[in-house]
Amino acid sequence: ADFVEGAVLGAVGVAGAQTRILVAGTRGEQAARNLTELGLNVSFYSPEIGKASMFKMLRSIFSKGLECLILELLIAGRRAGIGEDLWKDITSFMAKKSFDQIADNWVRTHAIAYERRYHEMHQVVETMLEIGVEPIMSNATRLFFQRSVSLHFDDQFPAQPDSSDEVVNALEVGIRTTLP
Repeated sequence: ADFVEGAVLGAVGVAGAQTRILVAGTRGEQAARNLTELGLNVSFYSPEIGKASMFKMLRSIFSKGLECLILELLIAGRRAGIGEDLWKDITSFMAKKSFDQIADNWVRTHAIAYERRYHEMHQVVETMLEIGVEPIMSNATRLFFQRSVSLHFDDQFPAQPDSSDEVVNALEVGIRTTLP
């Protein structure tokens, strides 16, 4: 049977027909052309069924995770009486460089700064509890850094790597070997 899968990558209620949609399947290219001609924002992603949906699910790690992280920051900031100052600082920081540059730097420096960041996040979790905010996202971040500490990257990364791929590869291999 010929069929395609589609993954909607945005809020249709906000963007309407311009909401980005990925399609996959052996007839995906034709479906994308046909739907684009009808005014939809459709892109062919893969001939393999499941790839567009996988893209959507894994992309949600970023979009929904960042949403919750920002909300946790704003709740804690408001509770501490510095919410507006934090918002201005974060938005100013994010506007100074492209997200690509910022994210690449965070990933590459993870290889050499994970232990310091783990200890800082431990303090963040304690601080949030002290001000009466449940540190769900902050604790998850602390746990991620704790896992990096357990993987002992010191020998593998005596200095900051040139490529973020090196860090992702090391984490992926380390995680694979620690899972049951």
